[in-house]
Amino acid sequence: MTRLRSRIAVTAFIVSVCAVVSTEAQSDVAGDRGKRIALWGSSVPNGTGDELNQGGYTGRLRELLEPRGWKVINVSRGGDSTITITPRFEPDGEPDPNTRYLTLADPKYVMIALSLGNEDIKLCAPGEDPRGCSQGLAGAEATAKQFADGLQRLIQRSRANGMVPIIGLTYARGDFTETEYAHTRRTNILINGWDVPSVNLLGAIDD
Repeated sequence: MTRLRSRIAVTAFIVSVCAVVSTEAQSDVAGDRGKRIALWGSSVPNGTGDELNQGGYTGRLRELLEPRGWKVINVSRGGDSTITITPRFEPDGEPDPNTRYLTLADPKYVMIALSLGNEDIKLCAPGEDPRGCSQGLAGAEATAKQFADGLQRLIQRSRANGMVPIIGLTYARGDFTETEYAHTRRTNILINGWDVPSVNLLGAIDD
């Protein structure tokens, strides 16, 4: 991705998130928690690959919102999928000091930012170990369904814990073929039909 396209994507993200939190905050209760937003996802919200070393779009959002009294918290971890992120929702017993748990950040808003790439949507090459990829078109369909079902569980769990969920729509990756790209588009259309705010991370760079 070029720097210009990266800046466009980041700008689109920030505008979208600010619109969501501004609308929701109008009916929010007073207090410090009402202005706490956590980005809970994988490597992209964690800032991996940011050539300017500003923490990716999480860092840009922090720069914009914190002067306005918001607390932007990064509880992301590279490589997470809907499966591997689930134990990081809240600790089971004594918290692991090396784990970023969502509930310990105590946010009012949570941006759930995951990708089909980490869900292993990529089709297996001939002879490839199927544990890190999808076997054929049927396998890719099952992976896309696993991703959508996993997001729904995370949305419901967030709401049950008093958080307002926002979904980062999924996006393409450099090694995707037309098959994975098609699943990316279809998954985003599916999420857009849900009763949850979303941010179109693909749209700003999709040519």
